[in-house]
Amino acid sequence: MYYRSIQYGRSMIEMLGVLAVIGVISIGGLSVIAKAKRESDISKVMENVAHLIMLSKRMACQYEVAYGSYTMMIYKSEIYPPALNYDKTVNAFVDSTNHQYTIADSSYNATFTVAVNNISSEACIKFATTDWGTRQSNGFSKVCIDNNCVTSFTIDEASAKCTDNSTLKLIYNACKQ
Repeated sequence: MYYRSIQYGRSMIEMLGVLAVIGVISIGGLSVIAKAKRESDISKVMENVAHLIMLSKRMACQYEVAYGSYTMMIYKSEIYPPALNYDKTVNAFVDSTNHQYTIADSSYNATFTVAVNNISSEACIKFATTDWGTRQSNGFSKVCIDNNCVTSFTIDEASAKCTDNSTLKLIYNACKQ
């Protein structure tokens, strides 16, 4: 006679295998989520910069007296992006991730500069290689990474110059519509 044993459930090895597969899938998912968050943060910073550029050009053409600085002019006009807060101690706008945005009159050739401090190398590369326009189309003049200014950067040039905590500056003609 032989007896047949009845098995219920799963073995310990099968359960460990399932847990290992779930762990691998979870880690992959977390990296995708982290990358998406970084991309979202970069997009928010780029949106804030584009908004400040548009406002600075509009304000510079409408007002000859600049309240002492373009940053202060935009702050007092209360037309800055809602994601930014004005910090009086540094005369700059600051976002939730501590990027500082300043708008300065360059004084020569009627230009102004929008600067973003403390950006990551990844964001710096994206900013430096973005097509911001031309002097003829919208007044864009130069892009600067930590005071290295050119009209445009290639990805290789930007990768070589960008570091974490870089400062990126975009220079525009003040009254180009």
